[in-house]
Amino acid sequence: MMTTRLPSIFVAFFMILSVLVSSGCMQDEPPKDSDNDGHPDSSDAFPDDPNEWSDLDDDGVGDNADDFPKDPSEWVDSDYDGVGDNADAFPEDPNETEDSDGDGVGDNADDFPDDPNEWEDTDGDGVGDNADAFPNNPFETMDTD
Repeated sequence: MMTTRLPSIFVAFFMILSVLVSSGCMQDEPPKDSDNDGHPDSSDAFPDDPNEWSDLDDDGVGDNADDFPKDPSEWVDSDYDGVGDNADAFPEDPNETEDSDGDGVGDNADDFPDDPNEWEDTDGDGVGDNADAFPNNPFETMDTD
């Protein structure tokens, strides 16, 4: 008796399975990818931007557009000097990044990077032009008469 019942269970199972397959119930739907960038929305940090899908540093700027994808405090380096604009005192000057004395002249061009009152020594006598009575004469610095 068991041998006749077993085939009929298989027949019923295959009939139900064929109905499910033909109706589309058994087909897997691909994951949704709203921007068609090849990354499913479920793992896409920017599901509506086809140029971005990841933001490793969680700064809100996609890694493809982020000059510093692992630094959440930086994302752009306008002058391509390797220092992000947020930390660069001169973001448009690739030769300068710091101004230690705050005089507006970058440390690389400042003859006196720790003196906010001086930045140039035209005659090379060691006295800044602002304090040098004779900024073009290396033998004179003060006018004593």
